[in-house]
This record gives sequence, C-alpha cells and structure tokens, in this order.
Amino acid sequence: MRNWRPERLSSSAWLVGLGIADITPPLRTHQFGFGTRDRDHGCTGIHDPIEVRAVYVADSREAALILSYDVCFFGRAEADRIKGAVGSALDLTARQILINSSHTHLGPVTGDWGYGGYLPIKDPDYIADIVAATVQAARQARTRARTAECRFGLTRSDLPVSRRYINKQGKAEWLPAPEIPVYKTLPVIGFYDRATGKPLAVIFTVACHPSTANGFEISADYPGVARKLIDRKLGRAVSVFLQGCGGDTKACVITNGPANAAGRPTFQYGTWQDVARAGAIVAEAVLGALPRLKPLPKPKVRSILAEVALPLTGIPTAAKLNAICKKDTFDLRRFWAEHQLKLLRRKGRLAKAAPILVQGIRLADNLQLLALEGEAVAAWGWAIEKSFRAATIPLGYSNGQGLYLPVESMLKEGGYEVDSVWEYGFAGKQFAAGFTRPIFKTFQAFRQAQVLA
Repeated sequence: MRNWRPERLSSSAWLVGLGIADITPPLRTHQFGFGTRDRDHGCTGIHDPIEVRAVYVADSREAALILSYDVCFFGRAEADRIKGAVGSALDLTARQILINSSHTHLGPVTGDWGYGGYLPIKDPDYIADIVAATVQAARQARTRARTAECRFGLTRSDLPVSRRYINKQGKAEWLPAPEIPVYKTLPVIGFYDRATGKPLAVIFTVACHPSTANGFEISADYPGVARKLIDRKLGRAVSVFLQGCGGDTKACVITNGPANAAGRPTFQYGTWQDVARAGAIVAEAVLGALPRLKPLPKPKVRSILAEVALPLTGIPTAAKLNAICKKDTFDLRRFWAEHQLKLLRRKGRLAKAAPILVQGIRLADNLQLLALEGEAVAAWGWAIEKSFRAATIPLGYSNGQGLYLPVESMLKEGGYEVDSVWEYGFAGKQFAAGFTRPIFKTFQAFRQAQVLA
C-alpha cells in the first residue's frame, strides 16, 4: 500500500492497518502506580512483555491513528513528544493521533504522578525508546493498511466493581461496593479485510483499573491476558485494548480481602492467577460479541481536539505550605509543598485551574470515540453517551495523565478520586463546584463543529 492515495479509496471502505512494537523496559526501571513502591527500587523481573499497538484508520479524506499502550499513563510532555514524532513521520496533526494508556500499575514510569514528579526515577533513555517504538508501530500500521469493512457492537463486562463504598455519613471509603453502579458496557469494533474477510484489528474497551496485582515485575495486567487469548482464538495478533472510564473501579477478582472492623470485605492484591481470571472474563465477552457485530455502511473519519481548564478550590497559602514542609520528612506531601512554594516565589501565584485535553475521533456516521485526559470515573461513561447522538465510546486515560475526573455529585462524598488533586502536581484541594461545565461546553462545541454527532 506504499503508493496508496486517499482518492483511490472507495467511499464505502476504510483503510486499516495494525502495527505492534515491544516497549518492555530493562530491569531496574522504576515502576508507576503504587506510591512508595515506585520510589523504592526498579523492577526485578518481567512477568509478561508490554507493547504499543497502533491502528491506522483512513477514509478518502482523512486519517487517524489510535495508539494503545501497556503503561499507567504518560505525562503531557511525554504525550506531546510522542505525537510530535509520530506526526512528523506520518504527516498527522495532534488531533489525528489518540494516545490511550491501559493504566497497568505494573508498567514503567512514564509521567509525573506521585514521586515521578519529584524524584529522578523517570528514565529519559527509556522514554526515547518508547518514542522510537511508537514511530515503528505507526509506520508498520500504515504500511500494512488494507481496505476494510467495519463492524460494531456492544456487550457487557462484569469485571469492574466500584471501589467507592458510601458509609452512613455519606462519605466514600475505599472498599468494594458492588451495589454501586459502574460502567459495564464493553464496546467492540472489528475491522475486516475486504478481500479475505480476516480481521485486521479488533478494538475493545473495558472501564476497569488494571491494578490487580502488585510487586516488582513488569506486566500488562489483565488487558495483556485478554489480548493474548483473543489473538490466539483469532489466529493472529489483532486485538487492541482501550481503557474506558474506570477511575473508580477495580477488578471483581480481588474483592474478597479480609473484612474490616465493620465487617465489609476489603480489596486485596491479587495473584497472577487472579490476573489471568480477569483477562479471561474480558476475552470471553469480546469473543462472544464478535459474531454479533453489525456492519457499518461507510466511513467518515474526522478528528477534533481541545484543551479545557477545570477550576480548582482550596489553593494553599505560603504559610500552609511552609507548615507542611516542616512537618513531613521524606514524604510525597513535602515534595509537593516544596514545589508549590517554588512556583509561588517564581510566579507570585498558584494556578487555580487544571488543564485537560478532550479529543474526539469519528469513524463512521454513527460511531465515534470521545477521550478525556485523566482518570475519568464511571459516571463519565454515561454522561458521554448521553451527550451525543451517535454511538460514542467513552475513554479515559488518554493523551497525558491529567488527574482524577470525578463528577459533581462526588465532591460532597470525598474519597480518593476527589481528594487526590495534589498528587498530580496541582495546587488545589479539589475541583470547584461547576467544574464539569467546561467539559460539557466542549462536547457542544464538537457537535456544532459537525465533527462529532
């Protein structure tokens, strides 16, 4: 397909290719996702390799590239660097490139959350390796692209369970809460070679934290297991995992930890058998959905990208920051306070808003992706669905790391998803009331621009 030109493509066909590259880090690379573990020492083993998978999708007018990574998330600087390198190699703009991270907590440091923002635990040479591997996978995807038909359908995954138990005082506790609704919709997109009927790419989305196991081994967690099982069944490496709005969920296989003082079960760190069970739950749902996918009539590849500022409240004073520095020793909170004091001295004020990216990629008249930069909770899945006429696949963990994205009703409940703003380097205590309005205004702007429907 080296000499392919958009005008040569039929108006009823997509052009689709998949590229894969290994991004497994060397031993002793620090890991990302479990606080103090990340600062202790680097990884000591590789349980399973991690990858970047790239899907190139085009119609006769425009192209888009979907990148799926087995990492916790990227900092904005790393995400921008990837987009710049890939964009230069494939002549694509930032809006045409979607980065989605699986959010495995057993991957390498690739961003600035937690200790990654203050200690020298992020390896610049490894980041350069990821950039090079991504360019390789992207080029491979475009080179391998074939004319394809697209099929789409929805199924359900019972893997995610809420981790926000609401106690009698109306406050959120970090406990399994199966009674709390979470986003269990599992969208599946299948691209099939028009000449042979064989799958070119199978994209599936689950809204659930891949924090099943802990330790110092590198692993893709349950998304890697699910991909392996799907690929084995289909006879080729075609599966692509995208992380959805699972910021407030964990896998059901780790909800039977020791009971707390109130008699409620707790979460426990799972075994590799638990990781395998979680992956099998997802793979079974995806494989069961494939025969029921419905063909879409024609492509309509479009993309749009915007940055929005979400207001914060509880900006600390210099006195409060100095008090934290005196109280805490080798602690993340102290590093954060010292950093905020530096910003205050240099700029004279602290930022009162958190910027996040919102991105839309349309694939057909009635199929599109909507991606938020941040750890979007389950309620964003339903909110995104309701905001658009076309079938819309909600994604979190896209592009840079952002921060946790709760919804308005959670502000009074508190809990980690509300109170962890500072862990992402921002000055505020939490989001201010009305913080979701800029996001919904952006959705409206995307519709008015007639890019998303």
